[in-house]
Amino acid sequence: MRALRLLRVVKLARHWKAFQDILHALINSMVDISSFSVLLFLFLFIFALLGMEIFAYSVFFDAEGEAVFGKTNIQEAFERGDTMTWPRENFNNVFSSLLTVFIVVVAEDWNQVMYLYVRALSEDGSFGRNLAQLYFICLFVLGNTIMLALFTALLLKSQDEDIEALTEKIAA
Repeated sequence: MRALRLLRVVKLARHWKAFQDILHALINSMVDISSFSVLLFLFLFIFALLGMEIFAYSVFFDAEGEAVFGKTNIQEAFERGDTMTWPRENFNNVFSSLLTVFIVVVAEDWNQVMYLYVRALSEDGSFGRNLAQLYFICLFVLGNTIMLALFTALLLKSQDEDIEALTEKIAA
């Protein structure tokens, strides 16, 4: 019942004109960034599918928490009957892959994820290591710097326009 007390804000919006204007500005900004949100989701989805193609089932952890890399090492561990788990940030299915890509884009300990998969693909040679490095660097630079920076700039621009219109209304 205490959570329903938050609905008092809606009641407050009916009586407070400036609060109605702020809510209206917020809704208008959400409409403006909806198309960019679709573009951001497509970017994340494409990199998630690419990550699934490159990194799926390439890293497992054994019972002691040690990483097991390489197809032959993983096959031998499974044949021995070892208990194997995959890392939290993995590319084994679409949801986990989207989550891992999102973690990299928002820069939440993304270098740990990169190093784990670079080490995993290093077992296959220098091409795998270079491919993993290129993937994560491109994902981080394009995702964090360009996509999220543009998303934030678009959001702030629409908020700034709405705030200017509100201040003109209040001043008048």
